[in-house]
Amino acid sequence: MPLRGRSCARLAFILVASLLFIAACGKKEATPSATAVAPTPTPSPAAIVASASDRMQALKSLRFKMDVENGSLSLAPGVNTNSLEGETTRPDKLRLKAKATFANVVLDIELVSVGGNAYLRNPLTQQWQALPAGASPLEGADPFKVATVMREAKDLVRLGDEAISGNDTYHLGGSLAPPAVASVIGTVLQGEVIKGEVWIDKKEYLVRKLRLDFRKSAADAQGIISVLNLSDFDQPVTIEAPLP
Repeated sequence: MPLRGRSCARLAFILVASLLFIAACGKKEATPSATAVAPTPTPSPAAIVASASDRMQALKSLRFKMDVENGSLSLAPGVNTNSLEGETTRPDKLRLKAKATFANVVLDIELVSVGGNAYLRNPLTQQWQALPAGASPLEGADPFKVATVMREAKDLVRLGDEAISGNDTYHLGGSLAPPAVASVIGTVLQGEVIKGEVWIDKKEYLVRKLRLDFRKSAADAQGIISVLNLSDFDQPVTIEAPLP
């Protein structure tokens, strides 16, 4: 019967074609394997601090804020503060403001240093006056050297990383000798071992925070803890001498 034979042949063709179509649909192309990327090695604490020191020394300006968590800092004989802030520009300009106390009286202190000359706004008269050489509490202060301070640390170790103002940082700690911190907090008690911690931006190697635990004199039984926060790196800053 020719018709039945032709129908069987057509049915067989349709069945084979269907099976081939199903097989083609079910076949998946091989996905190329991803190339393994070696993890970036974590730099050593010494390398982190060295990179931060170079980065900070390349800056032109920054803003700083120091808070004293225990004790107080002396700005002048009898004049103490627990908080100060300001800005500095290279090569030799710095401005500082602080709330200070003198004989239980709260004073607004403002100091400016330009080219090695220091000026104080008299908190009583609000008039600017030049300070004698060596009389400024800003003498020798250089916030740009905060990373260099930690470069002198012994037993430098990596602590738990933290985020500072939304920036991921390396958190490092170590011990320092008094001469190493003179550019940040001035003269401290000789023979002391100063505990220091620093937070360094992982991307830009900028110092975001520095914490020091020290004693200024033998009278500081419990010690002083200062926390220095840095920000506004290389932002425009204008600092001029208030007197001709």
